[in-house]
Amino acid sequence: VRLFCADFTNEAANLASLDSFTASAASGVASIQWHPSSYRNGSTPDYSAYFGNDATRTYFSDAGTIFPSPEAVSGTLTSPLINLTDATAASLSFRYFLDVDTTTDIAQVNLVDNLGNLLDVVAATRAAPANITNDAAWHLLNVNLDTYVGQQVQLVFEFDTVNGSDNAN
Repeated sequence: VRLFCADFTNEAANLASLDSFTASAASGVASIQWHPSSYRNGSTPDYSAYFGNDATRTYFSDAGTIFPSPEAVSGTLTSPLINLTDATAASLSFRYFLDVDTTTDIAQVNLVDNLGNLLDVVAATRAAPANITNDAAWHLLNVNLDTYVGQQVQLVFEFDTVNGSDNAN
């Protein structure tokens, strides 16, 4: 039984939508944050959630100018509350595309409880479980969430450039 699904499209209006997710810029320029975009639309025929500047296809806020002061940017994309209290099994499946600085950038998916407390890092590039591939290709990731059956949870997709270097991906 599918309890929650997001394709980042408002089918009724044929427009991009965050599907009840909440985007926030944790650091850097507020204009660089998660949003529905057709730039890399591998999760649906039309849109996917994208962290970056569509115009420059970078993490820079200006018109693509890297200097004089590139900055670190980070942000989160948080799902609405997902009710697993009556579930007998649970899993997370999502498609992703990652092409980032391999030395510092962090991409991960956190699972939090209904109060926002971290339950687990269920997907990550640079930390355990290190199950996100950074190779500029689309991938499908499946994560077992049976441990959290009986709870209400949220997914928090997080991206952090950590510094201002190599933010042209």
